[in-house]
Amino acid sequence: MSRKAKKQRRPTQREFPVLIGVPVPTMDHKVNSGLSVFMAGCTMRRIAEPYGQPSRDATPGRNKIIRDFLTNPQYQSMTHLLFMDADTCPINPYAVERLLSHQKDVVAGVTPILMTNTKLPTLWWNIVPEGGKGNMPINQLPKDLFKADKVGGTTILVHRRVLEAMEPPYQKVTYDESHIEYTQSEDYYFCDKIRAAGFNIWVDPTIMCHHWHTMDMMMIVQMIIRAAYGNKEN
Repeated sequence: MSRKAKKQRRPTQREFPVLIGVPVPTMDHKVNSGLSVFMAGCTMRRIAEPYGQPSRDATPGRNKIIRDFLTNPQYQSMTHLLFMDADTCPINPYAVERLLSHQKDVVAGVTPILMTNTKLPTLWWNIVPEGGKGNMPINQLPKDLFKADKVGGTTILVHRRVLEAMEPPYQKVTYDESHIEYTQSEDYYFCDKIRAAGFNIWVDPTIMCHHWHTMDMMMIVQMIIRAAYGNKEN
């Protein structure tokens, strides 16, 4: 058989259906090693291609990722955008396939976050359930797929048609009238726009993420003391 015939019989490689968008620090472009391994596995299975966008903070980085996903010809065949953060990683290496299997316009996993605006620092999920007034406590996570009003900006899978139905800015941090007090994060603002465009947000509680932070233990002790006793000195 000729080389030409062999080449013609070679199967065509599948195109990537998902772009994994990650805002990365401008200074060093680093992501956690676990996320690197996760994205490498997705690339090898040709289910998702990673795209790191250098940015001073997450908001402009995510907005640039959405802009490029919608306008760059390189990504026009992709149907979904998956947001990840540089310090997170799904426990399940097949998280992308699992999220896609639900066939929802917007579906996310869950990530633990540390809340410091409570009486004592506590862990919560980065989810505000449908009709909820705040983030979901760690011990109250449902077992099955459920709707949410807001989800954090990591492990959120969004179909292209959702983004095409929205106008920029897609994500924005909001403040009060004095522009001093913080009122809403960029990812929760994004969720408000998703629902305003007529789409539901779903959560798969089986898709959990690692969330790494580096902090001095004494800083944690001091943070707990301040939360418990205020700024009073002993």
